Amino acid sequence: MKKKMIIFIPICILLVVITIILYKQIKSDELKGLWSIDNYTKYEFDGKGKGKLIVPLNNYKFTYKIKNNIVSIDFENETSIDVNYEYKINKDELEIINQKEHI
Repeated sequence: MKKKMIIFIPICILLVVITIILYKQIKSDELKGLWSIDNYTKYEFDGKGKGKLIVPLNNYKFTYKIKNNIVSIDFENETSIDVNYEYKINKDELEIINQKEHI
């Protein structure tokens, strides 16, 4: 009986850890894709923490983090202003609302 418990407990812990990791990956992939904000501005998220802002004359690479429906964008170019957006996804549309503090 003790031998079965010794094997069973680590397997349960492993399953919980795998579930948590998969949940975080699914959650972070929520923004994955190319999103058109207006006629000129697009955001592309790779689902792995990297992306780019696409405007008619240039592309701006960035890294991003997601926490509590806020995406924190840190531009690669240090002269660009880092920004936070609260976001909502309605069907195939990304709605973003500018936030004041960078997380």
